[in-house]
Amino acid sequence: GVVGYNASSTVSNSYNTGDVTSTYTGTYAYVGGVAGYNYNSTVTNSYNTGSVTGSGSYVGGIVGYNYSSSTVTNSYNIGSVTGSSFNVGGVVGWNYVQSTVNNSYNIGNVTGSSSVGGVVGNNQMASTVNNSYNIGNVTGSGSYVGGVVGYNYYSIVTNSYNIGSVTGVSVVGGVVGYSGSSSTVSNSYNTGTVTGSSYVGGVVGQNSSSTVLNCYYGGGCASSVGGINSADVDGQAEYLGTITTDAKTLSWYSSTSGNWNATYPWDFTYVWALDSSVNDGYPHFKEITVTYHSNFGDDETIEKAYYASSVDILSSDTFTREHYEIASWNTNQTGTGTSYTPGETYQIATDINLYAQWQGVLYNITLNHGNGNTNNVFYVRFDTGFYSDSGATTEITSITSFMSLPTMNGYSFGGYYTGENGEGYQVIDEEGNIVVSNTFFTGNTTIYAYWEANVPAYYDDAGGYWYIEYGKMPQTKVTDSGVINALNGDSTLTDS
Repeated sequence: GVVGYNASSTVSNSYNTGDVTSTYTGTYAYVGGVAGYNYNSTVTNSYNTGSVTGSGSYVGGIVGYNYSSSTVTNSYNIGSVTGSSFNVGGVVGWNYVQSTVNNSYNIGNVTGSSSVGGVVGNNQMASTVNNSYNIGNVTGSGSYVGGVVGYNYYSIVTNSYNIGSVTGVSVVGGVVGYSGSSSTVSNSYNTGTVTGSSYVGGVVGQNSSSTVLNCYYGGGCASSVGGINSADVDGQAEYLGTITTDAKTLSWYSSTSGNWNATYPWDFTYVWALDSSVNDGYPHFKEITVTYHSNFGDDETIEKAYYASSVDILSSDTFTREHYEIASWNTNQTGTGTSYTPGETYQIATDINLYAQWQGVLYNITLNHGNGNTNNVFYVRFDTGFYSDSGATTEITSITSFMSLPTMNGYSFGGYYTGENGEGYQVIDEEGNIVVSNTFFTGNTTIYAYWEANVPAYYDDAGGYWYIEYGKMPQTKVTDSGVINALNGDSTLTDS
């Protein structure tokens, strides 16, 4: 819907509202409401509301194929997702090789054949689904169908839930259809109905050599054994099963209640919250609001909601101010409170106000020596100071602190100017001192060395004449009487 193939790049703050359809009937269709194929890349703060349909496999409400350390975060899908084959998910079709789906959810109905999930169809090879949920109905015409993940192999599903109905033929689970090979499903639950003919579970349909921990199911399950599956259980299962209305109270989740493994407690500080008006009183992801203040001029503000308390702090260009950028955000207007770095992710438990802390933009100043030697660069931060390094850590008042003054045979160095041949304003004097203020530069700039020609003069006793050599020019006999008179009193002419 936004990008077909996203490689080593980022898609952020984007959305699609149109229907996305692929008629390709081969295996690898790669169809997504936002991105079809996401390789070593990130999709964040994005959503899709249109229907997504693929005649092949790898179909997702946000991303069809999320591959190779890729991330989908803070994103959601509302439209229906339909795939004719396998790996179909409300958010991601296939999440593969150390990839992550985080803080994302699906509301639309999801339909496919096998490996069909409300959030992710197939989650494999050290990949993770975290802080995510599904509300839509999930239907698979084959096996490996799950409310959150259809097929989970050597990967992790944690802090997730499903409240939509889940229907499949074989290996059908309220949270995960199949979980195998050292995988983990933890701190998650399902309250939707689960229906299938074999290997059907309120939490996991089939658990094979994986760990299911601190999970539960409510609602109706057509068939379930121990809250996991309807057949053999050869994995590890602890602290899971059916729930009662007690699960709508905070005390039920305490480490001393006996309901949970205390090593992996449910986090009601940052991740989870209880509210009788949400999810029928069962846990939902905590939501907080961060209000960002420009802290300049009319103090423009932006309010942004986050859930599961995972806050991606807004970037340094959130607000604009000429020649300035946001260095950090702070809970105090004067910068004396808690500081947060733009673009970083933090866990924040309560609603907060953050105020922009401004600093001047760092500009490059290039020295054009004009003598054939390599140019040098120093730096100026607008309204702050001059620096010898790009990190703006070593402040300077003269270029001699990091370089020698330039030289050129037959000339004297006369400083650097904004124009060539001494035109414009002098920026650096002949001794290397910076003689302009740090607000002089309003962008990356090149300044030019000014060279004053030396004028040596000497007297030829034999010939009885004065000679001068102007720069690199040949010797010239002096015939002007005024110059001769001047030389008789001084053996060197000035450039005038």
